[in-house]
Amino acid sequence: MDKIVYSKDRKNLTDKILSISVMFPITILSIQYLILNYFNILGSNNGSIVQQISKSIVGLLFLVTLPKMLKRNWILFLFTYVTAIGLFLFNYIFFNQNTEILQMLIFQFYFMSLPCFIYSYSIDDTEILLSVMNKVSIIVFIVGVVISILVFTNRITIDSYSMSLSYYMLLPIIVFLNSFLKNMRLLTFTQIIISLIIILSLGSRGPLICIGFFIVSYLINNRVKLNYKSILIYPILLSLVIIIFIKFDDILSYTYRMFLQLGIRSRTLQMLMEKGLYLSGRETLYSTILDQIKQNPLLGIGIGGDRLYVGSYVHNIFLELLSHFGIIFGSIIIVFLFYLCYRMIKLKSKNDSNFMLMWISMGIIPLLVSGSYLIEFNFWIFLGLALKALKKDKNLKIKDIK
Repeated sequence: MDKIVYSKDRKNLTDKILSISVMFPITILSIQYLILNYFNILGSNNGSIVQQISKSIVGLLFLVTLPKMLKRNWILFLFTYVTAIGLFLFNYIFFNQNTEILQMLIFQFYFMSLPCFIYSYSIDDTEILLSVMNKVSIIVFIVGVVISILVFTNRITIDSYSMSLSYYMLLPIIVFLNSFLKNMRLLTFTQIIISLIIILSLGSRGPLICIGFFIVSYLINNRVKLNYKSILIYPILLSLVIIIFIKFDDILSYTYRMFLQLGIRSRTLQMLMEKGLYLSGRETLYSTILDQIKQNPLLGIGIGGDRLYVGSYVHNIFLELLSHFGIIFGSIIIVFLFYLCYRMIKLKSKNDSNFMLMWISMGIIPLLVSGSYLIEFNFWIFLGLALKALKKDKNLKIKDIK
């Protein structure tokens, strides 16, 4: 009996170590963002040093915990890196115009993205990961609040908006929403409102899409349980939604004026008040890459090729995949991602399904309007967790049949 308990404790400890490793990058990045802006060294030599130190700390943690991961999934580790190296070599040979871009991607892809994928797949108990996510969310939330206070009191300045800050705040607000929709606690609701204010005042629009997706998909995926809390709170929330829908323009205008009085010119609110859809120049990026896809339908323009033609990533995962791998292989990958998301929603365990909805909201939805699948570690965490969830779900169904 003691051996069984000891074995379980060791397994839980390994899951906790792997979970901390997976969630550590966002913790470091948010703190790094605070340091860079507080000391006003973003873009300077000192800023580059801070960024290199941050990357080194994350890489060191992955390296220290590597033996734990290898004991569980050394075959996956070997297969993943051999495949990735082969893919990059193929692109070096056949798309040599992308050589410089590929070299720039190597560190982020091989030492951040791929470890996030393998380490997240190696986690057996997602409840332990969720517990770590809750703690990390509190840290990132506090960092976000501190940054906001410093901005509001003119201690630090940022550009007209900060995409980085808003996406850092996406983790805590999704975690808080997941908790609130289950337990309906006032403290959690307050944390959600504060996070939302930070995103609206200082951030970009992208996270709002992710938040909306999570709320709608969660409510659809879960039947409302009637208890004293839901009977009291849901009608209030429904009334608020109706009021917001009817008075949306007035609420936006009032909120925008309120931020102006605080010295904050919210770019997000400005764009929401504009009539029609404003893509912030993305339509030009999309048009350029679509032309390249049409000209190179079979093999595309290679990994990172979009950077060569538009100066950065294309801000849409579908166009990025089609341009990198061509229409045939790109479409296969896109269909697989749709299938993976669908299966995550249909998992046998409702808790697992809700958990994966969080990661769809953080790992897939943001890539529809921003970021690049190559360097966004939330995307690779989602992939690892999703493939592991498929395996777990299949085992549950086999047990039910037996």
